[in-house]
Amino acid sequence: MTAPALHDPAPSDLLPRGLALADFLAGSWGKEIVHGRSDSKAVGLLDVPALEEVLRYNVLRFPYVFMSKDRARLPVEKYCSNRRVFSYQQEGYLDGEKAVAALAGGASLYLNHLEDWHPAFGRYLDSWHPLPVAKVVANAFVTPAGTQAVGRHWDDSHNFILQTAGSKRWRIYAPPAAPHPDMTAEDLKTELLLDTVLEPGDVIYFPPAFPHEAEGSDGLSVHLTFAAYEIMPTLVLQSLVPALDTVQSWKRLDPHLLDPRARAEQSMSLIREAMEAIGPDPVVEAWGGRRKQVSLASLTGDFSATSSQGPAGGTRG
Repeated sequence: MTAPALHDPAPSDLLPRGLALADFLAGSWGKEIVHGRSDSKAVGLLDVPALEEVLRYNVLRFPYVFMSKDRARLPVEKYCSNRRVFSYQQEGYLDGEKAVAALAGGASLYLNHLEDWHPAFGRYLDSWHPLPVAKVVANAFVTPAGTQAVGRHWDDSHNFILQTAGSKRWRIYAPPAAPHPDMTAEDLKTELLLDTVLEPGDVIYFPPAFPHEAEGSDGLSVHLTFAAYEIMPTLVLQSLVPALDTVQSWKRLDPHLLDPRARAEQSMSLIREAMEAIGPDPVVEAWGGRRKQVSLASLTGDFSATSSQGPAGGTRG
């Protein structure tokens, strides 16, 4: 086994102590559950004090935030309020006081794609060692004791779980032979592979298609899920649309072709030809790189500003 490097890059900090990132990628990635105690400083990204700050100072709206109770989504007005900025009034901003009241009543809070709006999470994911995936997103789940944010389900992502506050019981099951979205919770109750309670600093990794469920165990529970998505058909489609838009040949049909079905068939044929000509490169380029960098150096004359863009490396969505 390779000894972890002194400064092994993230997400090595989301692995159990003593497990080198290289060994994990070679032996466990996409194959098996890994869990244990970590030394991750990412715990402080969203512990209870940090969560209080988010609830107090934010401009979050759905779908970056939503709440649920008894596995049903709460109406937005239960945790959001209108805000006025000068003469402009807008609906649906997260109201910290309402959210705390909903949590006290047994609801769960979801904070989604933290890397999009929380600078510390953006910098953290920018520091990740590149993984063989299209994108990585960070989501937070806040659940009161004895409640579940989500029932038993499976994801199409590689999941790194980090407990940051309270405790949570996790149960992870063997992947079904042919997972599909219509499977019920009972269908997903396969062989139980892991039943454990996470405390702050504890981590779990599990690959796509492993059914799982988590329940708050003690006090208010907060955990982070870093979901690493491989290139999927939906991502391919998102990348091909702008690439196709640069090709003109498929946009003009035979003006004498009037039958709707014939026009649809010709359109599909031309799009297929354009897609074959484009090839996979635009997809790989769109999803294989880091988040776009933003610098004001050219506007301020301060070319040292580029150093504040965050650590290099890492695959980002």
